[in-house]
Amino acid sequence: MRNREEKNKYIRDYYKKNPEKKKLSQRKYYDKNLEKIKAISKKRREKDFEKIRERGKEYRKKYPNKNKENYNKSKKNICIICGKLAKIKYCSYKCMGQGQLGNNSNLWKGGITSINILKKLKIRQSKKYKIWRESVLKRDNYTCQRCGIIGVCLEVHHIKSFSKFADLRFNIDNGKTLCINCHKAVDKFRNRFEY
Repeated sequence: MRNREEKNKYIRDYYKKNPEKKKLSQRKYYDKNLEKIKAISKKRREKDFEKIRERGKEYRKKYPNKNKENYNKSKKNICIICGKLAKIKYCSYKCMGQGQLGNNSNLWKGGITSINILKKLKIRQSKKYKIWRESVLKRDNYTCQRCGIIGVCLEVHHIKSFSKFADLRFNIDNGKTLCINCHKAVDKFRNRFEY
């Protein structure tokens, strides 16, 4: 027994020092005994399939009412949108898209966010906003007020926040011309988005 333990320890130490040889020896063993390994795995699979078949037979004996006829008769669902036969709630992607709009959407928050977004878009696309933007750019002579670059893609920055100070949205003194990089550096909210 002592000799066997010493031998095993020697082998472990040898393979720790030479890990490549261990891989080679494992590969050689696998190549020599490939047919045996395949036969063993095939027998295991057959045994597993037999167990599954036996369990199925036992289940059918316990629950005789759940036969193939009842299993194949699935529930006939009707599409919520158009009323056609469907496998699930909807018959097509088109109906599913319509069914998940507005109140039915999982992201619906009572219509609060969409109103605010629409208001902001309307304000930023209005003539009054465009005139304000153009007048700030002319006042600053189309140059970035932070780094002094001229004629690059320029943006007008609200010094006091657009959302918090509604009275100062169109005040020329509340605007400042900045290039894109400087605007990202100045505006903390802007840093979350990449262009």
